Amino acid sequence: MLNKFCPGSMGLKQPTPEEIACNGCGRTIEIWSDEMKARCRHCGTVTTRALPPSCVEWCPAALQCVGPEIYARVTGKQPALKSSVS
Repeated sequence: MLNKFCPGSMGLKQPTPEEIACNGCGRTIEIWSDEMKARCRHCGTVTTRALPPSCVEWCPAALQCVGPEIYARVTGKQPALKSSVS
């Protein structure tokens, strides 16, 4: 669950469309601000890009703020599962 009060998570909560050049044919393709790759509808090339730095990488509350799916996608790390054994 995203924390609606955290300004750092807003870009992940409400991604926006952006335009970038295809690495294959140079045409403009649409990619969302939270995506790292997009396929060109003209030539089929998958164009990748790096995501800008995010608070998810350094904030101790990131996993709880954005949830495990977004956390794993942004950091490239699977969150450790907490044991239910006391």
